[in-house]
Amino acid sequence: ALTQTFRKTDIATSNTSPYHLIIEQERINKRVATVTEKVRVSEYEISLVLVYSFTVDTPTQTTKKDAPETNTLIHSQRIQLSRNYIYDITRVTAMQREEQLILEEMRQEASYRILHQMQAVSDKLNVRSAAEFKPDSARLSEQTPQ
Repeated sequence: ALTQTFRKTDIATSNTSPYHLIIEQERINKRVATVTEKVRVSEYEISLVLVYSFTVDTPTQTTKKDAPETNTLIHSQRIQLSRNYIYDITRVTAMQREEQLILEEMRQEASYRILHQMQAVSDKLNVRSAAEFKPDSARLSEQTPQ
């Protein structure tokens, strides 16, 4: 979803970009929201929790041979989204597809929130002006759980 969002806004993903978007955690939870009088599930709640950081490499002032400094622009920001949907036991396959569509929609919304936060932080720190902010590329990565 992030890659698609970046493409839509003309930001390429590249391993050589000075910008790093690090997905620290993605967690999906599903719980029963309501039941019928016959104790059958009638509604589920799906939640998506995403934790990410945004950094930029800046050249050091000493020599070009030194490794660039990494400056953290966003420290472990958390996004939490949730949606409820009605569950129809007679349409299990359709309900599974609906759940996948809801997850895709939540990931897309999270992607736009991340992009807007990146833009706001870079504008605030005067990395680039609001009108010019469109980094040529960004590096996407996931941290392995420790």
